[in-house]
Amino acid sequence: MSPMTKTFNFLARAMLALHLFPLIAIAQPSGNSIDTLQIGQHDGMTVVKIGLRQALTAPPSSFSVADPARIVFDFPQASNSLGRNVQQADQGELRSVNIVQAGDRTRMVLNLKKMTPFETRLEGGFVLVTLQSSMPPTAAAPAADKPAQHFPEVKGRVADEHFIRDITFRRGPAGDGVIAVDLADTNTGIDVRQQGTSLIVDFQKTQLPERLRRKLDVMDFATPVATVATTTVGENVRVTITPTGLWEHAAYQTDNQFVVQVKPVKDDPNKLFQGTQQRGFQGEKISLNFQNVAVRELLHVFADITGFNIVVADNVAGNVSLRLNDVPWDQALEIVMQQQNLAMRKNGNVLQIARAAELTRQEEDALKAKQALIDLESTKTESFQVNYQKADAISKLLTDSKQPVLSKRGTAVVDPYTNRIFVTDTPSRLNDVRQLIGAIDIPARQVLIEAKFVQASKTFSEALGARLSFTNTKDTFLRRGDPSVLLANAANPMSFSPGIPGGNTLRFALFNADATRIINLELQASEQDARAKTISSPRVVAENNSSAKISDGTTFYMTIPASGNTAASSTTIDASLSLTVTPQITPDGKVKMKLAVAKKSLAGAPTAQGVNVRNSEVTTDATVDNGGTLILGGVTVAESGESVDKVPVLGDIPIIGALFRSKTATASDSELLVFITPRILDPKLSF
Repeated sequence: MSPMTKTFNFLARAMLALHLFPLIAIAQPSGNSIDTLQIGQHDGMTVVKIGLRQALTAPPSSFSVADPARIVFDFPQASNSLGRNVQQADQGELRSVNIVQAGDRTRMVLNLKKMTPFETRLEGGFVLVTLQSSMPPTAAAPAADKPAQHFPEVKGRVADEHFIRDITFRRGPAGDGVIAVDLADTNTGIDVRQQGTSLIVDFQKTQLPERLRRKLDVMDFATPVATVATTTVGENVRVTITPTGLWEHAAYQTDNQFVVQVKPVKDDPNKLFQGTQQRGFQGEKISLNFQNVAVRELLHVFADITGFNIVVADNVAGNVSLRLNDVPWDQALEIVMQQQNLAMRKNGNVLQIARAAELTRQEEDALKAKQALIDLESTKTESFQVNYQKADAISKLLTDSKQPVLSKRGTAVVDPYTNRIFVTDTPSRLNDVRQLIGAIDIPARQVLIEAKFVQASKTFSEALGARLSFTNTKDTFLRRGDPSVLLANAANPMSFSPGIPGGNTLRFALFNADATRIINLELQASEQDARAKTISSPRVVAENNSSAKISDGTTFYMTIPASGNTAASSTTIDASLSLTVTPQITPDGKVKMKLAVAKKSLAGAPTAQGVNVRNSEVTTDATVDNGGTLILGGVTVAESGESVDKVPVLGDIPIIGALFRSKTATASDSELLVFITPRILDPKLSF
């Protein structure tokens, strides 16, 4: 038998073996699974009965698409045990049912002829989906015979009139962009499709409030989504999502909330599947059973299976024996190449397969040749206008010796007057410089810092005193009358302060019949309670990652007298309240601030020797939502004092001594509160 005949017979047997083995793997259920699927008619309605191994506690999440008309159900932690992925129906409005398993989740898609209301309910281990049949226009169903709908009607509105309550955007834990749309009811037709590089979501016959007609620039959230624009198109509401780079999306609806997730996908040129495909092995599952087959012939079999053009190097040789059952073909190809120490490079639909060392050497030679061409490439000079950064700062970045952007022959010259950079280098390096300047020469985002300083103080004082005097105007045997035998006043060494001015006074007088001897008693008591509150509200705008300072107070000028050989000099003392803040905008739209609050005040009156300054300071780092308020406190001062002024000896006599002494008690409390409210200024929130 000739070699050509042997090769032909081998390929025929290989192709026959591929057709005899099943191409679809039957997943072994590890948890819940869909075991049965029945479709029937009941009272003019189509009923889809789904049997599960384990009963569900709640109906599965679902969403509907208007064009093409379909209803989608998601069964988490469940596998497909039906043994098929498609089931034809052609009953009522139902065309067919698709069952697709992805990981640990199974999605069931009901393909409809046109959109119709449906109801989902649980009966033991079954999920029943009832599709309402369309009624002829002339025969309206009675109200009592109207079946229950999955989408409840909105009271006070027409049945087919819907509206959107809110549209929000947030960043997911895996760096994905999440767009959540709150609907007024669940019976809203939704059409999700990819149009060019954008993702279009249309809500059928839906109204949009005027406040939601906007375009959100969400580039700073570090997700694949750049903008989210919401507009009205006829009777529909259209949400246009514009992603960047490689991405994939998923859409689902839970009750009245419709969610679209846009996930990033890393690009690997050597992967067989790119773009928005899922991760992992995704080739069609095949079964292979070969004994001592040549590697080159096996690679030709893979070319017939996959449809790729495969180029095999001359140094690829050897035999291999393998038996694979229900394995994705891309995984089988990778297993064969790893066993034979082969490597693959993909260019379009052409696969180049050779020894790993040989491919590495070829790539190294290609890089060396490319570098040699760069060294021989002619240089050009191009000027770059810098708008927001300093030209000299960018020049230092371009010529940094640790990580230079320019080549060995490249130079950069700065013109500080026009803030331009003149770069001389090869065209490829000039493109890199252009991209670098375009990425960093952007306006810095700004934050409006609104601060409120609230300084509250409370002062309390209490005083109690007495004044006693004796007057004698009658002549006695020893001497003439003395009008002030015992008088407590300021000129008398025995006097004392009876209280503070303005206090309440109570006087008593005892005298004889002819009023020649008089005893006067004067009691004074006073109590003062004072409260004060000072509020200042400064505002300042600071760039992202730049410091801003707010200060309010008084500057005291002091003169230090001459002493010895030291001449007289002057100095200033600031008694002020200051706030220093450095804002930083986080990727999720919050503001992280580094705060320093300082309060300086004079502790006593200035003297020739100097003055004492009281300093209180608070330093902290905090993260606040955009428009949120941070409260800083803790700068509290409390003072209290008590003094007694009395006549020696007499003031210490129990009970009676109260007439010869005065007592004063004071207490003061002061507290400083600082309210910080950051607001991100974003001028891009417009169409």
